[in-house]
Amino acid sequence: MAVSLDLVGNGSDSVRILVADRGDGVPPEDLGHIFEPFYRVTQAQEHQTGGTGLGLSIAQRIAVVHGGTIRARNCDGGGLEMEILLPVQNKVSATLDAK
Repeated sequence: MAVSLDLVGNGSDSVRILVADRGDGVPPEDLGHIFEPFYRVTQAQEHQTGGTGLGLSIAQRIAVVHGGTIRARNCDGGGLEMEILLPVQNKVSATLDAK
């Protein structure tokens, strides 16, 4: 698994978090559904992983609430990559200035 973090956009106004694994990826017909609550890819259901299909739905909701996005794509050569984009906000300094 690989995780990276970098600033993107005009004036570095967003942070991008990339998480990539080296697994089998997700069948192309399932990619558009994996963020739906309780949706599980057929392969995962067959492996009895014990998941409920809520993790990616919750992650998407968190990203949206914070003004961001989350996307998934299959990597060339196998694996799945998740890209989370979040706006950069300097809340720490705003909080310190208010004191």
